[in-house]
Amino acid sequence: MIDPILAKHCLACVMVFCTLASAQSPTKKTESIAGNALESWEAQRIIHKLTRRNPRDTRQTLRCPPCEQIHCYPRRGSKLNCRGGVTRGVCNCCPRCAKLEGEPCGGKWDYLGTCDVELECVQIQFGETFGQDQSIGLITERRGVCRRVPPDRQSSQPVTIEEENSCQPKCTPEFCQENPKDICSAVDNAEEKMSCQGECQHTSCLACKFLIPEQDCGSCPGNDISCLRQFGKCMKQQICSKKKFPCAFKELDMLSIDFKFQCIIPQCP
Repeated sequence: MIDPILAKHCLACVMVFCTLASAQSPTKKTESIAGNALESWEAQRIIHKLTRRNPRDTRQTLRCPPCEQIHCYPRRGSKLNCRGGVTRGVCNCCPRCAKLEGEPCGGKWDYLGTCDVELECVQIQFGETFGQDQSIGLITERRGVCRRVPPDRQSSQPVTIEEENSCQPKCTPEFCQENPKDICSAVDNAEEKMSCQGECQHTSCLACKFLIPEQDCGSCPGNDISCLRQFGKCMKQQICSKKKFPCAFKELDMLSIDFKFQCIIPQCP
């Protein structure tokens, strides 16, 4: 069993050594070593907070809160600027970059990360291992490294979060009102689907609008100012306000008719 204070000092020594080595001869390798050491320690610390041990059982169980109670930063995988695909973290809530070939992976509950498509986590014997200490949650285990899957087994690879949930977020009035310039999926409310946009039919919230059934605003005799004003008010109720996006909801609340939120998909080149 490793003393927790000694373990922390050892990790600090590793970080100092990597920092000095990087200062003397800055290479991507030393930066990677320092980053992986810090990532592993942080992942271990987070997992320790999420685990609960039954006094009558020596096994540990992972208990995650509901995803809506977890603060993910960023919440969208596209903000990570990953070199590969996007997967989810330990609790299957927050996006994280998929590990590329040669990068560490696996571990308890895959806290070291999940491999990208066409890659698999191969367990190998590392020179360093963590002892297990209940007080700080260090776990003795072998880690893995991402290796390319043989061609005959690539078809059985799991789908990544980017592929599985790429039709999110949906183009809804609520989402577009809060994120008027964001990209969304109009798979459920596209005005006309385009084959080149695939299954999700992505578009911009700026291309979405409310469609209200046309009302009969009547007719006006020539030069009847009062009638023309009433006609203008009637027509205005059918058009969303340009001052607020996607619509001034208070205007729609005054209407007793149904409306539809519809989005225009860009045409194929």
